[in-house]
Amino acid sequence: MALGQVEFTVLLTVVSGFLIFTPERLVLLRSLCLWAVSVLAAWHGYAFWKASPWAHRVTSAFTTGRGLEDIADLAWNEAVGTFVDQAKQNLPLIPRKCVEFVFAAFGWTNVARPRVSEARLRARHPVPPARIPPRYLAILVTTPPIHTYGPVSEKLYTTADEPKPIPWTSTDAETVPSMMTSLAFRRHFALCLVDEKVWRSRKTTVAEKLSGQLFWDYCGDSETNLGAGPSSWPPSRIAQINALQVLGVVPGKGDATSTCTSLYNRLRDLWGEYLNIWWNDADFALVLAYLLVDYAAAPLCCAIMRRMQDLRDTEVTKARGEAWRRNATAGAGMFVGSWVLTVATGGLALPLTGPAMAGSFLSAVGSAVTEDALKSAELTRGNQRREACERLQKHFPRLQELLACRREPPSKEAFL
Repeated sequence: MALGQVEFTVLLTVVSGFLIFTPERLVLLRSLCLWAVSVLAAWHGYAFWKASPWAHRVTSAFTTGRGLEDIADLAWNEAVGTFVDQAKQNLPLIPRKCVEFVFAAFGWTNVARPRVSEARLRARHPVPPARIPPRYLAILVTTPPIHTYGPVSEKLYTTADEPKPIPWTSTDAETVPSMMTSLAFRRHFALCLVDEKVWRSRKTTVAEKLSGQLFWDYCGDSETNLGAGPSSWPPSRIAQINALQVLGVVPGKGDATSTCTSLYNRLRDLWGEYLNIWWNDADFALVLAYLLVDYAAAPLCCAIMRRMQDLRDTEVTKARGEAWRRNATAGAGMFVGSWVLTVATGGLALPLTGPAMAGSFLSAVGSAVTEDALKSAELTRGNQRREACERLQKHFPRLQELLACRREPPSKEAFL
């Protein structure tokens, strides 16, 4: 039975729509269809090329023309330019990396990293002259991010961070909303210790309660690191805080700030490479808080750690993978559609569909290769994170419950 023009158009529309909008469960069938279409295109295209001198001239002009060479030269120059720019950016860091390697080889790592002086700490934040030290509350705070999360992640992330407003002028600390209600992955985390009496007082506002207190944060040993130990934040930076979470009381009879500083320095020595996405300031602040607070606050730390793990998957890794898969599918669909149009017009549309087929093919292949590269990089970063967690657990066994992101609450015996 011969197909009419309407039937032929409907058939091509259905086939093209199926190839472009294939559900996830039918990806294998779509791949087989694309393979079959490619074989048919090669078979009939070759026969058409051999039979038509005019088509042969057009195809030769397209494949050997000066425009294609210019495109290849442009792509090569872009690749070389990118490599040169990366080399220029990393060149100033080579002497620093060499010095760090020499220090690490001779076991001088502790000397290479700055330590926070106990005398300077007490001079800036003196302990009240009392026989019993004050009880401190460990408070987790977040601000807008102070570093990027990669050009691909930054471009794909379009959701605005809309935290619940903090009542800075209120004297009731209980009115501060919980961090868990509006937590986002792209934030900078820090730990703050506040005297429990100051925090519970109804005579000072929330902003005044944080003024003059010490904050511990860490974002690597780079030159742009803002977290270089405990420090009192200025009012301008306190105003940037977009979420607060009271974790609990710091146990013990000693000076809580000295204990926190000691743990901070030990964690810096054991932290290893700082990774903006996989091993960052949020992990550091939560690990420091988990080691500092009592058992009652441990489940909350674990809940925040699990939430950050979920946000990393939804806002970064899965978002990147889905974006590149969509690009690959769109490129494949455009290629098939261009080929169908070429065949349907008997090659008359080849001057228009030829560049479209070439561009869509390169887009589909490039997206697929990029997706595979991202998966490989994520696997490598995940292994680095796991190794760093195991290194910390050797020195702090109680971190197993926190770093494992388990759903059940940590055991009380781990805090004894």
